[in-house]
Amino acid sequence: MSTINNLPVVRTGVNVFVFNDKGQFVLGRRMGSHGENTWGLPGGSMEFGEDFEECTGREVREETALEFSDLEFLTVTNDFFPEANKHYTTNFFAAKLEGDQKEPVLMEKDKCLGWKWFTWEEIEEHYKAPDAVKKDEKNKFEGQELFLPMLSLFRQRAGLHPLKAYEARLGETNKKPVIGLTSK
Repeated sequence: MSTINNLPVVRTGVNVFVFNDKGQFVLGRRMGSHGENTWGLPGGSMEFGEDFEECTGREVREETALEFSDLEFLTVTNDFFPEANKHYTTNFFAAKLEGDQKEPVLMEKDKCLGWKWFTWEEIEEHYKAPDAVKKDEKNKFEGQELFLPMLSLFRQRAGLHPLKAYEARLGETNKKPVIGLTSK
């Protein structure tokens, strides 16, 4: 637990939807202190003095070696992990995959078991499945259990579709449309 003068501290985290030209984003199977055996986006904690652009770029490169452009803020969630005695506000961003590297690389083998591409519809379908919790209790590792900040998107930001929100944000800021990321 982070503390200042022995008082608990709420930390700031970032999670990044890095969209490929098929409208998919990467999720990794987490290992570590909290959220173990769940699927989460590339991201992590902000460092002192760091801005959001620096933090998202650092975290995505450190974890996946992917490069991106057109970073946009989507939303924030409130995420309390009682079992780990941690509390975060998680800032969600979206970006377009750039560069020659089209597949994520497992850069932190002690923190992640591997990366896989998903669509929002695949994740939403699992979240809404009536037996999803039951399946995950039996076989969490093979199931599609989601890291708390991803679950919070469904619980706290019902109706948010990250790809559609990202495309809308790009349109609002008069940026060039992202070719190939048009949602259906």
